[in-house]
Amino acid sequence: VVAVATDGLGGVAAVGTGAADVLSKGSTGTNEMVVGAATDLITKKDKEEEDDKAASPTEDLEKDDEDELEARAAADDDDEARAAADDGDEARAAADQAAEDEAEEEEERKTFWESVQTKFKILIAVYQIQNALPWTLPFVSYPDAFEALVSWMSFIELDFVRIIPVECMMPHNFFYKLFASTIIPLGLAGIILVCGKIASLARRDPTDRREVWIYAYSWFLLLTYVVFTGVSTTVLRFFNCVEYESVNADGSSKKLYVLQADHSISCESESYKEWKGYAWIMVFVYPVGIPSWYLLELLWWR
Repeated sequence: VVAVATDGLGGVAAVGTGAADVLSKGSTGTNEMVVGAATDLITKKDKEEEDDKAASPTEDLEKDDEDELEARAAADDDDEARAAADDGDEARAAADQAAEDEAEEEEERKTFWESVQTKFKILIAVYQIQNALPWTLPFVSYPDAFEALVSWMSFIELDFVRIIPVECMMPHNFFYKLFASTIIPLGLAGIILVCGKIASLARRDPTDRREVWIYAYSWFLLLTYVVFTGVSTTVLRFFNCVEYESVNADGSSKKLYVLQADHSISCESESYKEWKGYAWIMVFVYPVGIPSWYLLELLWWR
């Protein structure tokens, strides 16, 4: 039902639907015009409502599709993040395993070299004792093969006087041998310690500095271990004098005290007395000093 309200003078006041009656009636032409305009307005409104209803399902479908796409994208992002996290965990686990394997290999390598060093020290000690036998027991006649082996293995003791044929270049006696045998190891030890200290000070990292110093100090200890037996034997032989009885042409006898290592040196001569002070110093450096140093090291690090 279309209701038209007028002002009573033929003018339209309102046009709409749902009215029970008409307020007043105008002319026929006016009523037709108003009814036509109202019909067009209602038709237009109904069409718009129908269009809205027709467009609403499409918009809902598009919105649902967008929501589904967003949900899928979020799920894909979650999957990628989870996969990245899993890859990161696997990478960290692989890195940790590689670090553990490397640490085990380093420990095995360290253990191996420690075992080699121990066996090497035992071998050196055996050959040092063997090389000291001709000097310790000079009255025993040894086979030529054994004396040749002792002479060839003299490099283990770093006895440069025995290694280098000094007698072929210049005359020498036991005093020169004592001096060379004791000074050369001290010079080498000084070079090792000085170079190690300089190399350690050149490092900025305290850990690297300590490792370099420990490496140099280990070579110093190895040097002292190698030269200990041979040099100590040489030093102590300085005090080993033997007595001989010399018979003159007139039948008188005279006792001679000579150095067992070198019969050309008399233990009563002035030169022997001059070298005695140096020999005592070397006694406190080698036979006494090296074992005492080892004892202090053990007490310090125990």
